[in-house]
Amino acid sequence: MQILVDFPVLPVALAALRAMPGVTVDCLEAPAESARPLDATRIAGVEALFCTYPPTNLGDMRALRWIQIASTGYTQLFGLDLNGRGIRATNARGCFDVPIAEWN
Repeated sequence: MQILVDFPVLPVALAALRAMPGVTVDCLEAPAESARPLDATRIAGVEALFCTYPPTNLGDMRALRWIQIASTGYTQLFGLDLNGRGIRATNARGCFDVPIAEWN
């Protein structure tokens, strides 16, 4: 599985992903703060995308089967016809419960 990571990730978590057999991980240097196009040749074979905002040229991700977004909200996925393309989307619901409670 080829994974593209477009959000900050802890080194230990990245190492765990990279240690999985059959998995290759590509991390973008500067995670997106909004949707933007990505290099089409770099994303063509990506099967799993970990991001907050999918790229504006999502159509160039011909092998994509899964998007994991780093937010609980998912309105940034509306209008992308993910279901029509057979792409599963998951969000980070529940991951921020403790930090949000502590912040409040």
